[in-house]
Amino acid sequence: MEQVVIALLAAGLALAGALAQAFIARMHSQEDRRKELLIEAYTDYLKGLAEWATRDQRSKAEAAGKASILTGKQKIAAYAPSQVVRKLAALERTSLNMSQPDAQSAMVALVSSMRQSVGVRWRGLEADIRLILMGSRRNETT
Repeated sequence: MEQVVIALLAAGLALAGALAQAFIARMHSQEDRRKELLIEAYTDYLKGLAEWATRDQRSKAEAAGKASILTGKQKIAAYAPSQVVRKLAALERTSLNMSQPDAQSAMVALVSSMRQSVGVRWRGLEADIRLILMGSRRNETT
């Protein structure tokens, strides 16, 4: 009799544990879905705002490019870690002329920070990142 009670108690505890785990998983799933919908709403709003802000541009290609940049900046400001936001602001404080050393250094720092924020190796790659983004002097003169 005692063994039956222990077995029933163990089964009851296992069932209660499984139900609790299912309830918690469902709550997290609903929370994740809500977060996805919120991010989607933010993205839609920011994209629409970027398109509206560039509506008077001379060409559709220029407007689309500027809208894409603005949308990217908005998403970085809204979702990126603080070090990425700071590096983007540092780039914005430069001339934004990628032939200038200050803009080049800020761009490399921004991309390195982006890599770090998503968990990708970045240390020691600054020279390679600069070469990829800015090209080599040999390619610029030919």
